[in-house]
Amino acid sequence: MSKQCDIVRDILPLYVDGACSEASAEMVKEHLNACADCNAIYQKLLSHTSEDVLHEESESVIMRHEAKEKQRGRKKITIAVLVSIALCIIAIFTALFLLPINIAYEPVKIDFPFEVEDVENVEMYHYDGVPASAEKKVVVAENDIKTLYDKFKGLSLKDKTTEETAGADVTSFRFNLSDGTSYDLIYACYGVKNGELKSAAGGFKYFTSADIGSYWNNLNNELEATPVNESELPGEESTSQNDILQIGIRKATAGVYDEEGLKFTWSVENIGDYSVSFDKNMIAQIVLNGEDYAFETEAVTLEPGEAYSVDISIPYPVARQDGTNNVKITATTGDTTATYKESFTH
Repeated sequence: MSKQCDIVRDILPLYVDGACSEASAEMVKEHLNACADCNAIYQKLLSHTSEDVLHEESESVIMRHEAKEKQRGRKKITIAVLVSIALCIIAIFTALFLLPINIAYEPVKIDFPFEVEDVENVEMYHYDGVPASAEKKVVVAENDIKTLYDKFKGLSLKDKTTEETAGADVTSFRFNLSDGTSYDLIYACYGVKNGELKSAAGGFKYFTSADIGSYWNNLNNELEATPVNESELPGEESTSQNDILQIGIRKATAGVYDEEGLKFTWSVENIGDYSVSFDKNMIAQIVLNGEDYAFETEAVTLEPGEAYSVDISIPYPVARQDGTNNVKITATTGDTTATYKESFTH
């Protein structure tokens, strides 16, 4: 066994863990290609547990040094040998237990349950740390919609935990579909190449190093950013419920706004175990932009599992023709109250 074999075998554990310098790694690699004995030890290190490696390598180091001492006729192990052994053991322990371990995560892709042709528009939302500062842009150009759709389809994500921090930079995307439904994506950036992309509709939360937040500024410089109410942000539930009532707003099939005013559909479902009754005008109490808006409804009784819906039209100029309309609707029956909020930007 040559002197180079001794050196290579001493640093093999570090080489296996990728912890030695590039020059040392190159030297070890060339030696392993030429030395069958050292290569066999290398293969053994790859297949053994960390405990076996520490135990066997420690014994191997001791045996090699004792053999040298016998050849020289010495009866005692010198201090230098003891230090060498200690350093080797420390190096092996460090390589095996203290150095960070890189776990390979299988990449995953977003599987949209719709085609790009089904998308009528995309609402982009952004705020930096504080939701009250949120802004909104509406993407309507077909080529811009396709760009966003393809970007998300092509993202390589990882199913691993993201280290969250306070004050994240959040950019969200709401794909509004031709059937009146929507699909939300929420991206939170916690640092450079450290972000999380999640979707309640898709049922996932993935790590990503992609700079998705740049889509806000770089997609189309002509898109206008407008302030938006916190309640409209993706991540806010599209329906609100308690133990008895589930309520929500569905945008009108023809669109939220037309030449007459703001239009949407209001729905209330009884998800309790007994019937509930609403007095006149109590199933849809509307507050528009902070002011009560009179909307008449008949007295209604809902059996368990039964739902009620009504089309609501608020004309101009009661509804703002330009800007944002903030809507709050409350359904009250007895001691039970359910309230829903949403903002509509024209």
